Amino acid sequence: MLARLEKEAKTGKVADDVQLLKCDIYAIGAARMSDRVKRDELLKKALLAYEQYIESHGGAENRPRAESSYVDAALNFGRSLSSSMDDAAGAELAAIKKDLQETLTKAVSKTAELVAALKANPSRTESEDRQLYELMMNRGALLVVIARSQDDGSFSFGQAKAAYEEVVDRSGDTSSAGLRSFIGIGDVNLAEGKPKEAVEFFLFVGDTAIPRDAAEWESQTKELGPEEVQRRFALLQLATPGVMQSLMASGDSARACGEGVRFLNVWNRYGLALVPPYGYQSLLEIVGALSEAGGFIGGDLKAGGIEWFSSAEALQAKFTQKRQQRSALDLALALAQQVNEDNRGNSLGARAQRLIGDLIQQPGVEVSPDILIEAARGKAGDRDFAGAIEAYKRVLNAVESTDPATRTLYGSKVLNAMGRAYMGMERPLEAALVFQEAVSNWLGDAEFDQLNSRGLYNAANALKRKIKGDALIDGLFAAAEAAVKQHDTIGAGEVLYMGALKIYENEKDFLKAREAYRAVPDNTASYEKALVYVGVCEYQLGRDKNDYSAAIRIFDDYLNKFLKDPLHALGAAETTKEAKRAEAVATAVFYWGLAEFNLADAGKGDWKKVVELLGGYEDRFPKQESFANAAMYRVILAQFKLGNQEAVDQIYEKMLTQFPNGKWNGTAALDIYAALETEYKRLKDSKEPADQAKAKEALRKMAQYLEVGNKNASNPSFANLRRESQHWMDLQEWAKAEALLAKLKAKFETGATAEDVRQYVLPDLAQAMFEQQKMAEAADLLKPLVDENKASFKSVVIYARALSGYVIQVLDENGRPRSMRVVPGVGGADAFAKSAELFDKLLGTVKNKEGAWTPPWLELKFDQIYCIHLWSKVEGKIAADAKAQLRLLQTEYDGENFPNLQDAALKARFIWLAGQIQ
Repeated sequence: MLARLEKEAKTGKVADDVQLLKCDIYAIGAARMSDRVKRDELLKKALLAYEQYIESHGGAENRPRAESSYVDAALNFGRSLSSSMDDAAGAELAAIKKDLQETLTKAVSKTAELVAALKANPSRTESEDRQLYELMMNRGALLVVIARSQDDGSFSFGQAKAAYEEVVDRSGDTSSAGLRSFIGIGDVNLAEGKPKEAVEFFLFVGDTAIPRDAAEWESQTKELGPEEVQRRFALLQLATPGVMQSLMASGDSARACGEGVRFLNVWNRYGLALVPPYGYQSLLEIVGALSEAGGFIGGDLKAGGIEWFSSAEALQAKFTQKRQQRSALDLALALAQQVNEDNRGNSLGARAQRLIGDLIQQPGVEVSPDILIEAARGKAGDRDFAGAIEAYKRVLNAVESTDPATRTLYGSKVLNAMGRAYMGMERPLEAALVFQEAVSNWLGDAEFDQLNSRGLYNAANALKRKIKGDALIDGLFAAAEAAVKQHDTIGAGEVLYMGALKIYENEKDFLKAREAYRAVPDNTASYEKALVYVGVCEYQLGRDKNDYSAAIRIFDDYLNKFLKDPLHALGAAETTKEAKRAEAVATAVFYWGLAEFNLADAGKGDWKKVVELLGGYEDRFPKQESFANAAMYRVILAQFKLGNQEAVDQIYEKMLTQFPNGKWNGTAALDIYAALETEYKRLKDSKEPADQAKAKEALRKMAQYLEVGNKNASNPSFANLRRESQHWMDLQEWAKAEALLAKLKAKFETGATAEDVRQYVLPDLAQAMFEQQKMAEAADLLKPLVDENKASFKSVVIYARALSGYVIQVLDENGRPRSMRVVPGVGGADAFAKSAELFDKLLGTVKNKEGAWTPPWLELKFDQIYCIHLWSKVEGKIAADAKAQLRLLQTEYDGENFPNLQDAALKARFIWLAGQIQ
């Protein structure tokens, strides 16, 4: 549904709402998740999604809601982690605290930012005031959770209390926000270990909302409307958990039971509604108090007229009728069951199940098999699978001596739960044996006969994948297949589908797999996937002949006929089939696009069709990561073939961001590089000035794509790394070149490539360092090559300049000499002496090749005289040599300012040098 909405609304408010809804789904899913580990995973995803949305939707109308939802999710995550700390120790505890503090500190910073923005607005509306109070209270709640995780939380507790107190000051003592803030202050005191102070704040809120005087409250209810009465009760629900916790922490369980009874009487007498989660949290705290205090309950619960008594004598003195007498544990168990019934699958239900498990262990408590099952479910919900299995065994013992109908009713259900618990412990053999027991000796419940046969198949299949050729396992698997075919008509189809999948994946017999997929019945959840895989088999069978007509026809029929037929519309409850359909659609689109790509690559198809089918695949099918990465690769090449370089760059950048470790990233980069290289050569050889600029840009793109290709290659070749380094050298990206050349040196300086490294890599690495004025490093690299006469002319020049230093001529915007910039070298008498010697040899080489007094000879002559000049500052006697050489040049060019030197740049250099020497 979201994918369809995204496709229809690409921009504007609706598009923003859809993107924010994607974030909300994680938070909503977490709220409904009883498994703490999975809940925390969903909350983490929610936080990341909200952060990304807020960052990328700065001007969105719904951004304030996104920020508020982010803070709420952070608070829920913090509370969940805080509860995890109770069962953790050592490194695990430290990791939880670190995760909690990092996450919540960011959220606290966000609240400070949002609160400051609202406070800065002097003309806030009532709605904005409420938003301000809400943020400040959330800030306080976040700080309390942070403080609980700190060794010394006093500072955070102080900040939390200050936030709540400010809300009270701004909104008033008895306003809704003020009363909620008093609850927050109570939470701070309770967390600080001050329960007697805390309880007063909680009681103030409850008593303000609903007076303790029964006659006064009765009178008020006649004047207040039903909505206001319910609102007042909502405040009592908010305060009651704190009241109960504070009294229990103070050791006053009797008073806690009295406060719990007050809550229950108000709730039942006036027929009020519980507000999740606070109403159910109140009930669970009452359950805890009754369980600890024990005692007795007298009166009529439904009429809202009960009392708690510590002794049976006190109870019987006031309530003489048996029907008005019950134990406190009996009421606690009933309340826990109600919470569980109303909150199945979420954290409140899981907590209720744990309490049920504790209650049934108390002496004198008689319970039905249903309650025993709930206790076992609580342990399974806490991932205490071993404890759950023992609890389920107690259920089996309880029903062992009952009539056959009762045994059937409970036996198959309980064995199913035990089998799932063994699977949760990754013990498939025990799971298989339990499921086999169920389908062999506890038949009669059609629903669980089906589930147990399917469980047996899954467990046996897991064993068969792990243990090959074992007769016992093979026999168990055969029994599982028979059980599924007998008891699970839908599961039988799944068995056929899985068999076809094995033939496709393991045997690679596509003809046989095609027929196996065709045999999958249409009432199977995976039926549509089987339909599509018939097409995939046709695709595989057509690859050798480059004939995909049969495959394309099947994909087209499925996507454009089958899915559009109203007869195949899915109901809202068919979530499993909806998920399977999503996979089938993604597979059909991918392989159709793949077929069109292969046809276009062979000159038989249309690249536009490839883009039409696979463009945006990663957004339409975000769960299909391997397909999405491969689809983007094909779209990139198709866009290149269509001449859309901008689209190529955009999609590739997205590909790297979305799939940083994607299998196709390196392949795509190298393919684009090869295509760009052809274009670069054409532009480079062109005589058009505009093409020369384009050639440089093409070279830069080549370097960038080759860089990514090399990074993503599992073992990049010397040739590709060397080629990339040359591109960075040509682009004068010296730092990049240095980093890559250093990598080449480290990886390839031994073995078959050692000489190539010495001859090509080291000189380039030295130049890259030289250009960044790392003179000593460059000289160290080149010295062995120069000393052994294995350095090129260019490398000797660089070495000589690195030793002595050199001068760069700075030109103006018109290319005329403007000034000189001095670059220091290694320096020192030995370095200057060696440099001067090298320049002498270099001058001889140029003289023999080009002749004396030519521009190349003069360039080196300048370097030599400049070197001798610097040397003279270390050894004064050398100064005469520098002056003598300079006078010789002045004589040659008829004067001090070299009037007959025709090269303007060289003339400017020598005039500057003459000024330095004199």
